[in-house]
Amino acid sequence: MIRYFFGEDTRTARAKIAAYANKSHAQVRFVDEDDMRNSPIEAIFDSAKGSLFGVSLLVFRDPLSYSEAVRTQIIEYCTPENMKGDSIFWQRGGADARSAVHKFLKKNAEVEQFPAIGDIQQGVRWIQNYIKEGGMKDDAIEQDAMISLVQRVGFDTYALASELQKLVAYKEVVTKDDVESIVPERSSAVPSAFPLLEAITAKKPIIATNILQSMIAGGASERFITSMIAYQFRLFLAVRMGIDNNESASVISKQSKFHPIAVQKATPIVRRLSVPVIQDALVRIAGVERSMNSNKTMDPRSIVTMLVIGLAS
Repeated sequence: MIRYFFGEDTRTARAKIAAYANKSHAQVRFVDEDDMRNSPIEAIFDSAKGSLFGVSLLVFRDPLSYSEAVRTQIIEYCTPENMKGDSIFWQRGGADARSAVHKFLKKNAEVEQFPAIGDIQQGVRWIQNYIKEGGMKDDAIEQDAMISLVQRVGFDTYALASELQKLVAYKEVVTKDDVESIVPERSSAVPSAFPLLEAITAKKPIIATNILQSMIAGGASERFITSMIAYQFRLFLAVRMGIDNNESASVISKQSKFHPIAVQKATPIVRRLSVPVIQDALVRIAGVERSMNSNKTMDPRSIVTMLVIGLAS
């Protein structure tokens, strides 16, 4: 069976790979483009069928980035007749919907997507799934504690898993107070998007696009950046409505579930914006998120660049 994994949450994808390997008592063998160039594809798949060292689970890393010749090899070879054993094609990060390999794998493989966490509630759901799949008790951590953990750690799933393991080892039922006393504040994905948002709200499109390109060059995916922009504008809306109702930062934080530091950092920016402007931005962002999943004529980088220019103009 062919499986196709893609998405920014590489930690969860890697854990799923390990789970499949354990289930079939196989050892994971990672395959990169150099392996494909040095050996015929038939030999690579034959090597996984079993030997004195046991069975191997082949994991082809980042197949969408392979050369055209190797991608063609995959499409031509991976027929139902040839694919008798298990193998996984793992694209670490967002997938280009226009790619022929992506289309082929989506049609012919069992697909699992691992998107980045984009907001607090998605982070809470990630923690709930982690607890369930890890065989922990459903009430191992209280709801408020999950929210606090995501707020303090951010959207890095490796860091979330590490801190969660420490917490459940410390207490039978983890509370919000436990999280606040044990887990240190980290630099999360929320503050890292502020320079981009400051340029957008200051109506400086050239600076905004330069920051955007720097973020992409630094490894942030287009989908992850879009989710960060969406998160920030949801934060802006909560803060703007709170200011209009003459509410204090602590009240806004309590009612909206946004971290007090996030509310405090957002307030100076929000004073430049009105509720209708923020709502219009959220509508645009929602359209872009849909377009990234369905657009077959434009790449994600162009889509998010047009979004940033539009918001900053």
